[in-house]
Amino acid sequence: MEVHHKLKPLHGWREFIGEVGIILLGVLLAMGLEQMVELMHWRERVALGKEALGGDFSGIFAYSKERELESHCLSRRLAEIAAIVDKAGETGRLPPVGPIGNPANRPWSLNSWNSLVGAQTAAHFSRDDLLNFGGIASYAVLIDKINREEFDDWAQLWVIVGPGRRIGDAEIGDIRRAISEAGYHAKLMRIAAYQIKDQIKQTGLPLDADFARDWPATYAKWKADIPKSPICQPLGKPPTHYGASPMRYTLDGPVAG
Repeated sequence: MEVHHKLKPLHGWREFIGEVGIILLGVLLAMGLEQMVELMHWRERVALGKEALGGDFSGIFAYSKERELESHCLSRRLAEIAAIVDKAGETGRLPPVGPIGNPANRPWSLNSWNSLVGAQTAAHFSRDDLLNFGGIASYAVLIDKINREEFDDWAQLWVIVGPGRRIGDAEIGDIRRAISEAGYHAKLMRIAAYQIKDQIKQTGLPLDADFARDWPATYAKWKADIPKSPICQPLGKPPTHYGASPMRYTLDGPVAG
């Protein structure tokens, strides 16, 4: 025998509204819980993103201090090269010239920023953080471009390194142009390095913890080592042939670790 239970009818509007209210409350609680979980998720992503930015900022901070330490050597070396070229313009002959060194070529761009933008994490930063971090990232790309152009200038200047040879007016003009461009880029790098370091400080974002702990010792070592680098030392022994270039040990010797 089948028994059919009839649904009890709702007793008036009050009971109906009560039933609907319970359903709506359940829906709202579920939505609120979902939003809370999502908010906590993005808060965690933002915190991790800022930690990654702190690591990138640490590198840029270090590169800025390195540029500060070597800038006087760059200025002095460019003046020395200019004097050699001026004399060659008078005599029509380059003297023997040893390795002239080159400025540091560093990866200035913020690798983490593009990842944060692509993953939509950057969109969850505060308005001020978004503007500040985005501005620093854009400025870092510009500095990276200037640094690469500067390195190209020095690659052109290395044409004077060799045992001595005749040189014509056209080549003298090309080298003088490279000297001027190298000097211009060196000034831009010095100013930009100071400015981006100041912008990083103003964000208040902590630098990488390991970097911050080791930085005093690292900086002290740099202050001792950079004056011994090729760009700061007197010109060395001229090579026996032409064709030398920056990073000359990369192909025929160990790469510094």
